[in-house]
Amino acid sequence: MKELTKYNFEVKTDFIEITTLASIFGLLILGNSGLIISFTIIVFFMLKKREWLVKGVLYALFVRFANPVLFPLDGSLTIIFSWSIVLISFVKSLKLFYRERIKIDKFILFLVTFVCYVLIVSAIKSPYWMVSLFKIIGFSIGFFSIYFSLSLTMEYNWENFIFNVALFFIIVSTPLFFFKSIGMARNGWSFQGITNHPQAYGVFLSILLSFITVSLFSNSNIKKTKSLFWTGIISVGFFHLFMTHARTGIFSLFLSFMVVFLLFLIGKGKLRNNSFFKRMFSERGIFLVLLVILAFLINYSTIISEIKEMAYKEVTKVRIDSYKESGFEKIVLSRKGLVINSLNNFYQEPLTGIGFGIPSNRGYADINTFVDVPISASIEKGNLFIALLEETGLIGLFLFILFIGAVFLKIIKSTNVGFMVLFLTAFLCNMGEMVFFSTNGSGTLIWFALLMPFFRIKYLVGLND
Repeated sequence: MKELTKYNFEVKTDFIEITTLASIFGLLILGNSGLIISFTIIVFFMLKKREWLVKGVLYALFVRFANPVLFPLDGSLTIIFSWSIVLISFVKSLKLFYRERIKIDKFILFLVTFVCYVLIVSAIKSPYWMVSLFKIIGFSIGFFSIYFSLSLTMEYNWENFIFNVALFFIIVSTPLFFFKSIGMARNGWSFQGITNHPQAYGVFLSILLSFITVSLFSNSNIKKTKSLFWTGIISVGFFHLFMTHARTGIFSLFLSFMVVFLLFLIGKGKLRNNSFFKRMFSERGIFLVLLVILAFLINYSTIISEIKEMAYKEVTKVRIDSYKESGFEKIVLSRKGLVINSLNNFYQEPLTGIGFGIPSNRGYADINTFVDVPISASIEKGNLFIALLEETGLIGLFLFILFIGAVFLKIIKSTNVGFMVLFLTAFLCNMGEMVFFSTNGSGTLIWFALLMPFFRIKYLVGLND
């Protein structure tokens, strides 16, 4: 199989893309009427252009997470809006997929097996089997809308799309830092930009920054002036990310860098000769690293204080000072209850789990109904693997690892650091906030970041199962 160690894609500021995003968000200022207009525009382009089958789903996600102070939208209407977009993308892409006789990738067999297993086990074990049924169906529709759409548009320059989406979010969000009532509306001290939550903005930024940061070093098509521009944008983006205090996003990004660097240390051949690593040890790379170290040393006390704040999760500044527990105990405090409940449920049903997508505390479930039919339940699961053990047992976790491992194996074989970091960052975001199966929420961006590298590699090097 061919490698992509020196793959250079075109990076350019797409004013049409940025204007489109600005128009969609601008219309939201009008409230629900603006939302309806935005919906109409997105659907129109989805029916005309294939790449919009992917873009439309992502734009719907961005709309759903729009800052409510700037964009006064009805929550129920935005949910209907986003699900409608996902369904249109699924139906349209499925129709084109089969009409053009595109071959389904073999790793999908693992996913289908996992879904069938979940359906059978949840029907038997889950006390809220209708909730489990609707959740796994919702996940499947959302996943395959992304899968089919990307398979139809694998020749599209999605790498440059990521650059422009990041540029839009960072530029538009920056002025809001000076308006605390808007940019920090959620809790008064964590930056959320134009999104509705610092955690959401943190996840968005970590995924976007992971790819464009690596690409800045590894892509020789980026000229010096453009490189300086993007260095500035990335620097502001990292400042935004740090000020979100989004522990999940921040640690996912840096952990993915560490994992890839470890692969470089133990790797051989093409991976060791990757242009990204060579440029990291160039004069510019060393200068940037030293600059980061210097900034850390100058602001050591402030940064350590902020890191502690992020680690303590939902504990506010006032409450931190009042706690008597050790630092370790405070860190564990934010997730301890979730982990204990999940593990207790796993110990009761180690092979099959308690049922997909249901709360750990089954006796006090907050069930959402539609015409008296239970269709959903509010849940909070902190870690993907623990959640899968609890809900699907050892068998379900094994099947899921086969699926996700097959995808990552294809990506790592390409030896392209940008794609590896993008995949890892998106995947690791689920180690702190399990949104993997929320395909009408943050899971949409997660799955785009996981599958886009696979299809781009498949297109660029003729990768076949």
